[in-house]
Amino acid sequence: MRTRCPACGATLSLDALIAHEGAREALAAVFKISGQLGSAVVRYLCLFRPETRELTMDRVAKLITEIQPDIQSQRITRNGEVFDAPVEAWIWSIDQSVAARDSGRLKTPLKNHGW
Repeated sequence: MRTRCPACGATLSLDALIAHEGAREALAAVFKISGQLGSAVVRYLCLFRPETRELTMDRVAKLITEIQPDIQSQRITRNGEVFDAPVEAWIWSIDQSVAARDSGRLKTPLKNHGW
């Protein structure tokens, strides 16, 4: 079954997507993040895409599985300190990150989540 990405217009076989291990892992992880936060996470992933290439499904799966525990626990740890991170904070921070990229204040692609 052919599908079309609503963001970029690329077409892909859903069967091929599910057959690919990294893609399957990415889909499983993303399905655990729903609603407005799920949309925000997709925008966040774009911050990791090199300008001249696409993100691989293996990289997408890795990025999502790295942040998913923090999203689920609604806490992040940075430099040994624990911070509350409710869903609203994730959405707000992702929106701010995308706005910073769009205004030229944030250089992409990001290399990790701790920028």
